[in-house]
Amino acid sequence: LMINGHSLFEPLMFFDSLPVANIERIEIIRGPGSALYGTGAFLGVVNIITEKGGDTPSELSLEGGSYNTVKPYAKLSYKKDDFSALLYADYYDTDGYDDTVEKDAATDSPGLAPSASRELTSDWKHHTLQVDIRYKNVYVSSYYQEIDANIPVGVTGTLSDDNDMNLKYAFGELGYRQSLKDKGSLNLRGYYDYNSNDLDYEFFPEETGVLYGFPEDEGIHARPYEKYSVWGAEITADYK
Repeated sequence: LMINGHSLFEPLMFFDSLPVANIERIEIIRGPGSALYGTGAFLGVVNIITEKGGDTPSELSLEGGSYNTVKPYAKLSYKKDDFSALLYADYYDTDGYDDTVEKDAATDSPGLAPSASRELTSDWKHHTLQVDIRYKNVYVSSYYQEIDANIPVGVTGTLSDDNDMNLKYAFGELGYRQSLKDKGSLNLRGYYDYNSNDLDYEFFPEETGVLYGFPEDEGIHARPYEKYSVWGAEITADYK
């Protein structure tokens, strides 16, 4: 899965955080694409292409819903002669579904005390910033997104009020494209891709953790952290 040719090497990618209001088209390549895109493209490639300056008019939108949900976005699109620019920003914030659950996996597991009934904590927020500026054959493109979420059910299937996720994804690209009349093209680009996952998993809440010798009011946690970053440069050309 890619955005503008940049790999979303994010194992916890959430499709509802993609900038839908700024998508121009989606390209799908079926079959193994690993020769061009690496081993992660063994079954196929989905490349999400976002809009450029002047493709559509500027927009301002505000949506709202239940559970204190808000979703605004703004898009500034401009084009004149050989210059074009697009600035895009969105924000999403919700308290999530609100209910009380009386039973979880700890209740059905031998040797584990039932977890106390608790309200679901499924609040979620994310924001996206995108810039694309082009002048004649030179362009600059950048993208940044951050997700903060509280997941109500832990990896062990027990209810938890302390499963936190912080995900960040970004890329920047500087490029040059030259058309060789009707015979082909020459493309040069340098790029930087970045991704980080900062997770706090609560395997068992405080009600169950005491059975494993943990102090009272302390759950059993794991705190994995991952970071990926790639620098690269490419020169591609075709001629007929």
